[in-house]
Amino acid sequence: MKRLYYCLLFAAVTIAKGASASSDNLVYQTAELKNGSVLYGYIQENDGYGNLTFHSDSAVVLLENVVADVVDRTVGLNQLSAQWQKWAAENDALSGTPGNQYMLISDVSVRSVSVTNNNFLNKMKSRHIANVRLLERGVRYKYVEMNANSYKLNWSDIASITSERRPKTALSGVNWICQLKNGLTYEGQYAGETEKTTSLYLADGVKQTMNKDDVVKYTFRTINPNQTIFEQSQLLDRVNTKNAGFITGIIIEQNYTSKKDEENYILVQQESGAIQSFKLSDVLSVSNEGNPRYAPEYDIILQTGEVYINGQEAKSELVTVKKGVYTLNNTNPFVVKRGTDNLTTVTVQYNASAFGTNVEAFRVIPISHERKGKKDTYTFDDETLANTVYRPVSIGTTVNQTTKAVYQLNGAGYFGLYDGRTKQIYVVYVQ
Repeated sequence: MKRLYYCLLFAAVTIAKGASASSDNLVYQTAELKNGSVLYGYIQENDGYGNLTFHSDSAVVLLENVVADVVDRTVGLNQLSAQWQKWAAENDALSGTPGNQYMLISDVSVRSVSVTNNNFLNKMKSRHIANVRLLERGVRYKYVEMNANSYKLNWSDIASITSERRPKTALSGVNWICQLKNGLTYEGQYAGETEKTTSLYLADGVKQTMNKDDVVKYTFRTINPNQTIFEQSQLLDRVNTKNAGFITGIIIEQNYTSKKDEENYILVQQESGAIQSFKLSDVLSVSNEGNPRYAPEYDIILQTGEVYINGQEAKSELVTVKKGVYTLNNTNPFVVKRGTDNLTTVTVQYNASAFGTNVEAFRVIPISHERKGKKDTYTFDDETLANTVYRPVSIGTTVNQTTKAVYQLNGAGYFGLYDGRTKQIYVVYVQ
């Protein structure tokens, strides 16, 4: 029976506090081949009968039982790509003296293969591999490759394909739901597969491994209810069908309840929201392409007392109170540029454990600034606290207990995020 065994994959990327995420050059999957080679990328095409095209962004390739020609050359440190410079530094691969360092780079041309029953090696026959770093040469060749490449594989070549677990900071992604013949259902993030098995990362931290032949249906659920599946998927499915040609969308279900391909089906959702059903017998292949609508969201994990403004850590000021007047002892404002239409968006993030879910931690108010001689004075009063308070235009708390409140401030000047419990204030200066 024909099976695709395959669906969109979603990268697991660790994001530092306040950093943004880029979808460029992310590793979606790691393919470990039986001959010892390791490819980093994603399944680009699958015909359902065990033949795959794997797109790699980088690889460590091992070639045995081959005759190859090698041409070496030296490349100066400044001429190396950023990826090669990073690899060279981590692997002590540079030669020369400081200011005149270089790395040996090679081109490898496979002339012949002496083993006829190895699908991977046969596909490498007559292949020219440029700009690699040789790790081993002689009776076998091993090299590191940093160029994007495509490898034609069969499951007979592959030991396993794996994917890293999503970090806790990921607020976007898609879970697999696997329904088994015995009625059990497991939901989790795709963890990997072999020729015979599929594995999921479950919410409790355990990896669940199932025989592929026992899975009768795969469905896919987004983890962020506020985003569409197109915003949470790095790749699109391009389904090649006998009658309808190529259909681009996202596979949201694969059904294998029957032993006959003509009775099994897949569901493809298109960007318009339309869902099409295709018999498995009508599907010729599935390939991947980049998804321009991919818009991942990431959280930051904050400790009690940590506050971030517009993605950067903010420092608080101490406030003294005398006869209803609040005075800042020092000022070290967080500076932002005024937005369009005289409105400036300020995003505040803080740990929710001390305040509660979806609760405002601060009263946002304007601050008066006066300069007398060489002294600057920053104050506000009880009336300001009571009557001039900005409310968030949106507020929400994530699973990591990080509350995100978004404010829009009018005009320019000084504004304060005041915590009445601790008499601390975060000052924002809108230029």
